[in-house]
Amino acid sequence: MVEVTAPAGAYRGYTEITWGWCLASSLLMACGYVLYIGMYLSGGIVPNPTTWCLWALGGGVEAWTYHRLVQTNKTVREATSLPSFWSNPVGWLWAWIQRDIEPLELASWVCFFFACIVAGIGLTTAALGYLHILSSTTAFSRPDDWELMVAIGDIVVVLVYAGIRMWKGDNVAAKTATLLMTIDIFLSFLPIWRSTLQDPSAENPLPWIVWTGCYCILGATALLQTGHEKGRRRWLLIYPMTSALFHGAVGVFAFGGA
Repeated sequence: MVEVTAPAGAYRGYTEITWGWCLASSLLMACGYVLYIGMYLSGGIVPNPTTWCLWALGGGVEAWTYHRLVQTNKTVREATSLPSFWSNPVGWLWAWIQRDIEPLELASWVCFFFACIVAGIGLTTAALGYLHILSSTTAFSRPDDWELMVAIGDIVVVLVYAGIRMWKGDNVAAKTATLLMTIDIFLSFLPIWRSTLQDPSAENPLPWIVWTGCYCILGATALLQTGHEKGRRRWLLIYPMTSALFHGAVGVFAFGGA
């Protein structure tokens, strides 16, 4: 592939303004997770164990999938060298993010990181409770048979994708990767939709409203892409738009218990 220099601020079809929106949205998303974890630790909500464990498991695969999909489809690569880290660490970080990270990809890594924290808290306290070392309200409960079946189905989807990735490497078609990611996300939301409908007080709508807004911003940003990105932005849109819809559904279900 021939490297060509992209105009500053126009890398991968994003202007600096839309890139800033993506970064702000990801930071706001992280704040939503901090709020959620605070509610969780204080006993204000009861996270669905199956959904959060599936997010921790499949989230990494999803984030890596998005990363490789972006890398494979690059047709323009910014050739500008990074500034010196020691003389300007903030400038170095911003330049590196703009050069090597897809804005929508950043959100998926944020989700994966915090899902691991929530799942880690729930699983650790559950294990300590099982060993009679510590009894805590944050301990995850055992999922029922229906949730276990959903979890198995979701894990199969993740394994199928992993198998395709090993077989075809980075040449997996955007349609295939997007389809499998969407199925994975849908299956992972089923348990929390069900548990929130059964007990709306188990969730608080505020974090879900924040996350819905974040994904809407990311979707709008994808629509504003320019240049060579226009040809594939419909695939980039599927992740933020379905995520906004799915997160918004949990917020709506939780309003009854707010």
